[in-house]
Amino acid sequence: SISSLNHDLKDFAGVDKGALSLFEMTLTMYPTSHFEQVQNEGWVLLAVGLFIILVSIFLLNLLVAQLNQAYQGVFVDMQGYARLNRAKVIVQTMEQVSQKRWGRFLGNLKLDERLE
Repeated sequence: SISSLNHDLKDFAGVDKGALSLFEMTLTMYPTSHFEQVQNEGWVLLAVGLFIILVSIFLLNLLVAQLNQAYQGVFVDMQGYARLNRAKVIVQTMEQVSQKRWGRFLGNLKLDERLE
């Protein structure tokens, strides 16, 4: 914990103040005048930098997971609409085929004969 390091920063004096300061830094709400004090403390600066990097990676992974889930939902819907449109085209095509031609097609399939 940053509060256990040897420093003179009031923003990181306790666990609660340290967590609040890190949260403010993550959301870019931390006062810029306090950054000069953090820069003077090497270990605190290292710990804060590491925390910001880890939080950034976590939030980026969370964004990728949300986008992936949204894409999967859209993909399922897209497949359903594609199948409905394909069925619509087949039905429209079948309406244009004459009964005589359809019967000749079924006869050429020879479905009554065994394959072996």
